[in-house]
Amino acid sequence: MSSPEHVNTLGKCLTKESRNVKQTEPRIIHRNQGKLPFAGRCITVSDKRLSVVIPAYNEEFQIGATLANLQEYLSEKGFDAEVIVVNDGSKDLTEEIVKRIGIKCVGYERNRGIGYALRFGAKYASNEFIAFIAADTTDFRVIDDIWACLGQGADIAQCSKRDPASSLSGFGQSRWFLSNWYNRILRLMFRIPYLDTDSHYGARRKVLETIGPKCLLTRGGSQAEMIIRAHRADFRIVEIPIRVMHVKSRHTKTKLVLATLLELLRLRLALWTERSK
Repeated sequence: MSSPEHVNTLGKCLTKESRNVKQTEPRIIHRNQGKLPFAGRCITVSDKRLSVVIPAYNEEFQIGATLANLQEYLSEKGFDAEVIVVNDGSKDLTEEIVKRIGIKCVGYERNRGIGYALRFGAKYASNEFIAFIAADTTDFRVIDDIWACLGQGADIAQCSKRDPASSLSGFGQSRWFLSNWYNRILRLMFRIPYLDTDSHYGARRKVLETIGPKCLLTRGGSQAEMIIRAHRADFRIVEIPIRVMHVKSRHTKTKLVLATLLELLRLRLALWTERSK
């Protein structure tokens, strides 16, 4: 764990309006425990260039509102941003709605999974800082926190539902129970210290270019693989609070859980094979 001075310096760059009442600092986990390269420097508005990648699979009922609100927020906050929606083989009107709004939409015909979609969309991003958010996002203040942490020198800014300052609503007990056990299993299997690996996150382009080609998973465990590989490659990873309002998914959760567990087992075997070579 990094020194208190390290943590507090980075925390100053988080926007005041996006901080929760509890006011906890971001968790910085890095094995070298050194200061961030740009510690103590907050980037000015003129530097606020950002790419936002949104994977979308059959999101016709909410993608329009999400994009409209996102564009308004980015403009209001002075971001020089590009928004890229990845149509992950949707069978509904998702792509048509995105193009009608005038947002860049890339994709493919067959559903490939969120992990594949994120890596695919990142290839079209033109900025150094890239944020990945869900198609049902309702609170965009997390973008400020992601951008600020990356601007301070973090390689990955990972949002964490389990951060003491996070604010959650709409999470049922069963969903929270499964989420907690998934995280515990993940931490034990791969010996990582992170409290969350499946929320919004942002990364520098160099991380995606280094880790992306090595990634194998395409669905539920794909984001965890990115964090695991980045941790093993000694990239600087920051965990930050998040505000989440859970929207009931239309996709089958049981199948998703089973598929994710199988992916994690596949990843564990792949990492062991890579290490033994």
